[in-house]
Amino acid sequence: MGRANVEKSIIFMYGEYMNSNHLKFRCPDALCSGMAILDGFRFMINSRGVATIVPDGGSQVQGVLWRVTPFDEGDIDKTLGYNAEEPEKSRCDKLVLMTHTGVGMPVEAIVYVEKDTTPGEPAQSYMQKVISGAAEHAVEKKYIDECGAANFIGIKGNK
Repeated sequence: MGRANVEKSIIFMYGEYMNSNHLKFRCPDALCSGMAILDGFRFMINSRGVATIVPDGGSQVQGVLWRVTPFDEGDIDKTLGYNAEEPEKSRCDKLVLMTHTGVGMPVEAIVYVEKDTTPGEPAQSYMQKVISGAAEHAVEKKYIDECGAANFIGIKGNK
């Protein structure tokens, strides 16, 4: 049985992994399930210059749902710094949260959340991947502007 035929996990990606080219480079068997929304959090760039989310009851994060094989999920774990053997030593938490599609259908998904929530500055190349991935999946322009442009000009922790 090939890797593409095994059961897949659903992962909600909101940073550079919204970009299909970037995700498919790491996870060639991944299948895009479309845009989704995670309520109660907001997008930010941390001191490492990468996307994370922080709790914020009045906000939402728009992202992309991907169906990935266990092999690809393990690769994402390593890339994002999640250690299943010693989660307390991980760079991020790996949570299962309820998201919903643009039409309101609930979807339970794995969400990676960086532990570093100190505001920081992204590299221009990083934000280009985030913004192009968001645009590729029809994330609302207003949201792209809030997440990308606000952080680009140095407004940290902006809603």
